[in-house]
Amino acid sequence: MGVLKKLANGEFSLAAIFWGFGWLINGVLLTSLLRLFLFNVYGPTKLSASILLVIIVIKVFLSIIICMGIYSIIKNKGKTFWSVVALVLQILTVLVTLLFAVKFVPSILKALIFL
Repeated sequence: MGVLKKLANGEFSLAAIFWGFGWLINGVLLTSLLRLFLFNVYGPTKLSASILLVIIVIKVFLSIIICMGIYSIIKNKGKTFWSVVALVLQILTVLVTLLFAVKFVPSILKALIFL
């Protein structure tokens, strides 16, 4: 929890938050896992549906925490061009992640109930 608290408080550098947590972990790693379980070759199972639900919740939570961290950097260290660009891109990421969650979570829950 210490890393998430530091992330939300903007104690990491802007580059570490945006590129490390935002792009590498949330973008590449979690999206790859999401696609792996979303396009499961063997069809939906309770395990794959559960893992999908957990990954979506983690993506939404992490996207919001990253947005809070970038905002904290802007608030504490001052507004720069790159910090504003990073915040705008992260807000768009939060919106896309929430839209994805709203679209797929009901069908995942339905799959969990009826499998």
